Amino acid sequence: MSKDKYFDQKEYLLGDSAFSTLSVMVPAFKKGHNANLSEERKYFNTKLVKIWIKSEHCIGLIKAWFQRLQGFWRVIQDKQD
Repeated sequence: MSKDKYFDQKEYLLGDSAFSTLSVMVPAFKKGHNANLSEERKYFNTKLVKIWIKSEHCIGLIKAWFQRLQGFWRVIQDKQD
């Protein structure tokens, strides 16, 4: 993926810790097996989670909206309807 083609210099995708770090992807920090995260990394993860929660709420609203639209398919039977 060409970063310059899709992103400006200071644009990135944010992801959870399942994602790998790439030139366009900034994932959450993972806690090591025998190590704790630094305060800076905990702070970053906290901020990232707040954004993640808002995006999940938006996705939920979109799903609810389109679920309501599914009912219209039952009413529309032909072009005249």
